Amino acid sequence: MKSLINIIFAVFLLSCVSFAQSNSAYKLLIEASALKNKEKNCPQAIEVYEKSLAIKDFRKPFYYQSLASCYAQTKNDEKALIYLEKMFSVGWLDSIELQKDETLKSLLNTSQGKKFLAKVEKAKAKFAKELLPENYGIAENPAFKKIENWKNNSTVSAEEFFRRISEFNEFPQPKKTGIFVKFTNQFSDKITAPFYVYIPTNYNANKPHSLLVYSQGGWFGRKEFNRDEAKDFVFENPVLPFVEKENFLEIFPAGMNSVGTYQFEGIENIRQIIAKVKQIFNVDDNRVFMMGFSDGGTGAYRTAVFMPTDFAAFYAVNGRPFTGNHFVNMSNRPFYSLSSVKDSVVEIDSMRSFFNFAKTVNADWIYREIPDQNHYYLPFLDEYLPAIFSHLKATARNPFRAKLNWETSWEPIGQIDWLEISQIDLKRKRADWHKVYEYPYKSSEGNETVKIGDESAAIEARYFNHTFEVQTSCVAKFTLNLHPAMIDFSQPVKVIVNGKEVFNQKVSSDKEFIAKNFAENFDRSLLWANKIVITVEN
Repeated sequence: MKSLINIIFAVFLLSCVSFAQSNSAYKLLIEASALKNKEKNCPQAIEVYEKSLAIKDFRKPFYYQSLASCYAQTKNDEKALIYLEKMFSVGWLDSIELQKDETLKSLLNTSQGKKFLAKVEKAKAKFAKELLPENYGIAENPAFKKIENWKNNSTVSAEEFFRRISEFNEFPQPKKTGIFVKFTNQFSDKITAPFYVYIPTNYNANKPHSLLVYSQGGWFGRKEFNRDEAKDFVFENPVLPFVEKENFLEIFPAGMNSVGTYQFEGIENIRQIIAKVKQIFNVDDNRVFMMGFSDGGTGAYRTAVFMPTDFAAFYAVNGRPFTGNHFVNMSNRPFYSLSSVKDSVVEIDSMRSFFNFAKTVNADWIYREIPDQNHYYLPFLDEYLPAIFSHLKATARNPFRAKLNWETSWEPIGQIDWLEISQIDLKRKRADWHKVYEYPYKSSEGNETVKIGDESAAIEARYFNHTFEVQTSCVAKFTLNLHPAMIDFSQPVKVIVNGKEVFNQKVSSDKEFIAKNFAENFDRSLLWANKIVITVEN
């Protein structure tokens, strides 16, 4: 499998030789794709495809298949097979898509076509076997059994238990690196969600590594996971050369609409996946990032306003927020986005509407527009991804910020770091500072006014010198999670809610709570020793 990855790196690097050249090739390929859809235009499509491929080896296996299709339609089976072989030589193993292509059916039913398909299927089966983590001694981490033993050992105090987990650093070293491995997350009774982890060549299990979750585009309309696995995590994975260079781990979640990150289920799936990865790999908890293109970028926006706690920052390329996003929550994590001015999928006027409003509510959002580009990201990879990675490398999570704010209309997405809205009561009087926002939204359908925050609860909190000051609106109950970096557990903790003192006593570490919290998140840096739950007077 490593040879396949090396081929992909080579193709990728050749394809990114210059912005101007790749942009020209992209335009030619769009033109060719339009021509290919009509049989009579195939000779013209062939001419345009081959012209585009001549530009500094700008290649993608899909275009080899398209050329094979065009030649098959012109009854030139010899040329068609040549391009199918070229497609195979760069690791394209999508036999399902090949057999769906009506233009290739006659060719693939010949003896040569059948022989080619058999070769693809054999390589595909070999590739699938090479993805299994048990091949590399990383199917599980036996050292985690120690944590259960510590928990059940009465001679290990809660404080000592907390210390041992916080300092835990025993992870299996893979027998091979520079590879992808496949895991699954049993998300529900009906859904087993695959995900892929890239282990960089210089991965060292003794040291914490940064982790990037990369979410591809195109999953919004999918009703099932892609059965040709490499098609996604190799060929739709533009960050791969960068994570290898910077020695990052990468999670590439398989995508379909039922676990899409535009909704709670998909974001919860990602949270569970990160926790699973942290059991096997040595992850720097404070350097976990999410990046996505198109639908994946939309998922980054949603995660930033739903469940950002696991992440240090978010990055979106040609994604878009939802109009009802609580943009005030984007003040809690940095967000970096790229939007193409000529995007035919995500309207630039809409993005400008979102950003102009978000900055009025203190969203930590760096917004960049890319001139003269459409939705597809490849033409500007070489120019913009390095800038994104420069920002990413300079960013880390601070899980113990002294001031937090959060707004939500649903308790399961009510937490940011140590602060959690545990129960909402929209019948309560709304605080004066809890605003209902209206902002102008512009799209091709016209101008409108968007209203948000009228059905939400909000909370603001800060801590200093063992005292928490909390302001609430439409909140019936909230939780403060505690860590020794925030308070001295030998001192009383005071909680003041809406100007009134409601709690003033010592809190001790709780072993059961520590174990439960760690089992859910496997976050060694953001490990809570105990919590305070406050019921807010009406």
